[in-house]
Amino acid sequence: MKQKIVLVVLIANICLGAAAQDKKSRNRVTYSYGIGKSEGKLHKGFGNIYSIGYERALWKERIRFTYQFSYGIYDTKTFLGIQKQMTSGYNVVPKLELTLFTIKNVSLYVGGGGVFNRSKGLTGNDDDIATNDEPEYFEINHFGYSATAGIRYGDPKGRIFYELVPWDIHGGTKQFKEYHGKFVMGIKL
Repeated sequence: MKQKIVLVVLIANICLGAAAQDKKSRNRVTYSYGIGKSEGKLHKGFGNIYSIGYERALWKERIRFTYQFSYGIYDTKTFLGIQKQMTSGYNVVPKLELTLFTIKNVSLYVGGGGVFNRSKGLTGNDDDIATNDEPEYFEINHFGYSATAGIRYGDPKGRIFYELVPWDIHGGTKQFKEYHGKFVMGIKL
């Protein structure tokens, strides 16, 4: 899996290097890292999430269409009294974001859209002494909604911007819920 992530990042960097230096470009590539919680009918855990995305400004830089692909790794090390689990989840998240207001180079935005999640993992690892259960593999798909709010910092005439997203929520079928806080770096193409 690490090889796939490295390949995606390498291809994105090559595309960025080959892109024109047009300051008025409406297309952007985003990278992000965050921490959060993922829950569903068959899984629960805290962990890290990594994302790569595409963004296109639609109206005066105030409305943006974003499309993100993210990968998260979650476990139950911090939960007491529940069966051990290791879970990985893949999300595809298309959404619209709206800038509410901007002061100098800082803006506040909200967004919403859909989400497709595929979670898979192992419940009840071999070293789980609390229970005598055999480890079980699970794989499940979820469909649902996405809601986000964050702060963006960046010179409107520059190519690079940063976002702090303290509120990124996904919810959907089969009791699926994810909560993330993340840091985003974006580059205009």
